[in-house]
Amino acid sequence: MAEQKEIRLLRLFAENKQARQKALEEFVQNGKIEVLEGEKNDETLVQITSCAESTAAATVILDHCQDRVAQACGAALYGVGEWNLYRVLVEIMLRKNMLFVPADERVRSMWERPLSNVENVGAVYDFGGCSCADAKNGKKIEQAAKKEAFPLAAAQARITTACRVTQADWAAACFETDGEPMTVLVGNEKGCWAYTLKEGQRPVLWITDILRRAALGYRQADGVLWIKAGNTAGADEKAEKRSNPFHVLGFTFAMVFVATVAVWGIAHALTGGKINELWNIVR
Repeated sequence: MAEQKEIRLLRLFAENKQARQKALEEFVQNGKIEVLEGEKNDETLVQITSCAESTAAATVILDHCQDRVAQACGAALYGVGEWNLYRVLVEIMLRKNMLFVPADERVRSMWERPLSNVENVGAVYDFGGCSCADAKNGKKIEQAAKKEAFPLAAAQARITTACRVTQADWAAACFETDGEPMTVLVGNEKGCWAYTLKEGQRPVLWITDILRRAALGYRQADGVLWIKAGNTAGADEKAEKRSNPFHVLGFTFAMVFVATVAVWGIAHALTGGKINELWNIVR
């Protein structure tokens, strides 16, 4: 009886590569699976192929592999199959009955193209029409930001005001200071998650992933900090002296076990093992 082959594609963002490889090491060494991987803009696609005496047996092996990766990488594993990060985010927001909005024009522009291609996005995202791009609400957001002396506090004010005037659950903003990389923020009236980008990182992907994890209550990626509402002004004032808005935020996260995101779909025909053809990310 010929062996049956099954293929599964795992999608991860801001993963711990060594932890993921170690999780699959036993299966690879025992010859139970073959692994192909591709990395792009902090996202990793992992194609796992298993061969067994039956389709059911091959699927069991893939299930074990996925469970191991989920345990090792936690919230970094965001989906399975052909669903990209934007589609996964919209599905989560629909399931959670949550709304999100851009709190500034730059974030609105970043999300414009990738989200416009996602089905049902209009049920959870306003494309700025009720927030920063609205004449009345946009003015309120700008006025709130201008009251703050420092960029971090101004960005938080945008988020707080955008959520208040639109009744959205989440809002996103960003800012840059002279000589410093961009900082992206996702939050609400309680506070925000903030991350200062490293060279080459795409802000729209980080904003999307931070929002995904926040909506699910999952642990954020390394380097993403929580700033409680009202604490930004003091942090900004000290940051001005150090030229980096997050040097003074000595924030230690409690490590928690996180379950993986639900399986969105399995790719049954994955281009004959050519990893460069597996990317299905809407840019």
